[in-house]
Amino acid sequence: MPAIEGWEPSESGEAVPMQCADSEHEEAVRVLVEGARKAQAKIADYRQDQVDALTTAIAWSVVRSDHAEALAQLAVDEGGFGNFRDKLTKIRNRISGTLADMAGLRTVGV
Repeated sequence: MPAIEGWEPSESGEAVPMQCADSEHEEAVRVLVEGARKAQAKIADYRQDQVDALTTAIAWSVVRSDHAEALAQLAVDEGGFGNFRDKLTKIRNRISGTLADMAGLRTVGV
């Protein structure tokens, strides 16, 4: 099995996470996962139209100018390559394209 950063093979050969040496990061991840599970529980019984509306709201939130610009700048700063305008265009195109691709797809009860 090829090496995966942050993961090590178990006795069965499956990748398992290595112990995190930084308890601060471990706690941050734990809090995020806990929040995600609570959010998932709140929408577990949503109908298709409710899931569609939520997905659309999230997508439009991301492409809002202030959010998209912050994400584009973060991508340039963290990645160390590319330019702001191209990153901004990519974010907007990917989100809009993905939303269009998902339109009309059944995602509830599958």
